[in-house]
Amino acid sequence: PIHAVLGYASLLLDDVYGALAPRQHEKVERIQAAAQHLLELVSDLLDLARIEAGRLPVRMAPTALAPVLREAAMHATG
Repeated sequence: PIHAVLGYASLLLDDVYGALAPRQHEKVERIQAAAQHLLELVSDLLDLARIEAGRLPVRMAPTALAPVLREAAMHATG
């Protein structure tokens, strides 16, 4: 269903069914962004389930924490 929402939003934004008014265009862009975010969340949850089930190997490696936190903060505010 998420891919269907993304697909139809894309068709609407590409004016396949006719031109959208500016306000409609803005709302469809918000729908598309929300659907994309939802798709990413579902993908992350599926990855977590695979990790917990032992079907997705995890490689541990040292990581600099500051860049990771900066990126997380940017996504949280953006």
